[in-house]
Amino acid sequence: MVTTPGPADARMHGADGLPSDLARHVAEYVAQRSAAAPLGRTGHPGEFGAGLSAITADGIGPAAAWTLFQDVVAPPNVGLDSERFLAFIPAAPTPVSVWMDAVVSASSFSAESSLEAAGAVAAENEVLRWLCDLVGFPAGAGGCFLSGGTIGNLSALAVGRSVAGGRAVVVVADTAHASIDNALRLMGLTPLVVETDEHGRLTGGAVAEAVAGRRDVGIVVASGGSTNAGVVDDLERNLDEAQTLGHQYLVVASLPITGPRTLDDYRRWADRLNEAGRRARPRGVWIGFHNHGNDMTPIEGVVPYDILMERTDATLVRHQLDTGNTAMGGKDPLEYMRRYGPRYWSFHIKDVARIGATSDTELGKGMIDFRQLMAAIDNIDEKFLFVEQETYPGAPVDSLRRDYAYISTLEF
Repeated sequence: MVTTPGPADARMHGADGLPSDLARHVAEYVAQRSAAAPLGRTGHPGEFGAGLSAITADGIGPAAAWTLFQDVVAPPNVGLDSERFLAFIPAAPTPVSVWMDAVVSASSFSAESSLEAAGAVAAENEVLRWLCDLVGFPAGAGGCFLSGGTIGNLSALAVGRSVAGGRAVVVVADTAHASIDNALRLMGLTPLVVETDEHGRLTGGAVAEAVAGRRDVGIVVASGGSTNAGVVDDLERNLDEAQTLGHQYLVVASLPITGPRTLDDYRRWADRLNEAGRRARPRGVWIGFHNHGNDMTPIEGVVPYDILMERTDATLVRHQLDTGNTAMGGKDPLEYMRRYGPRYWSFHIKDVARIGATSDTELGKGMIDFRQLMAAIDNIDEKFLFVEQETYPGAPVDSLRRDYAYISTLEF
């Protein structure tokens, strides 16, 4: 426990603003955290109760605030730098960089201009120059550092709009990140989706053909490939890794379609999945596809997911049915089992309160008849079933226990 003066006596600034024991505790925390990054855990707003009711007229003081951070705030967070966190890798900070972040924070300067932070601006420009030279950009190229790809896309498009002279159409690849579509909508810009080549690349020829005769195109969002459908973007490397690890499946988690979806988008992706399957089968690996709710939204009176199912070759592509996503998309997963049952070789078992719901619920508390659904899965012992839940009424671990109790005793 940190021992400091009480809230009424605590000073926030000056030489007496930092109790020595608080500095020691913070230094110990940073050292331990950077030496062995823990995974942490997920949490839910409902678990805190009154635990975070710490804002008072007099304040609670540094000691109580530090205890609150350690005991309440810090535990229910996932450490993105943990070696056990594999969902996505936004950064890989070294212990040295973590300490230097603390140093820069303590220095309290802002590299907005050379007037107040000449040293920091010079250092940042030196790193930017090194990066430009590393990738072969011309001498006049520059840039700035941002917190992530989403804000980077938004910032770049904002700059593009300011110099586009009112031309509000933006060329984007059919594999562009979803954040680009969000940014275009936010800024009132219109996407012109251009199909990529077999390697997921947006080529100059394809762009030239798409913009021929048009005078309303002001921005081109370049694309060297795609991460949304990374399974098929770098297929040979992924097949090598799958064989090394003994994987049976490479599953495309969603279709990275930018802008309004069209039936042709699904036809193209069905063909692309088939081609990936042709290359994967000789190596003992199956290509799969996992559905989302928006795949069920009708386009021109046709459910695009149906096109994907009917156009993909069952000898090349095996599908994964997400029961909850299907229901949230407005369709009955039991109906899809009746129509395409033998095509499904893996499942996300997820429940929803009703057809068309916007979130899921614990197994057995929704409307999906899992007894009937699982009885309809032929050769179920040869297939993969994953229980999935994305929203929780309380602590996730409690939902996990109830989901397990339900599924482990289900007879079908």
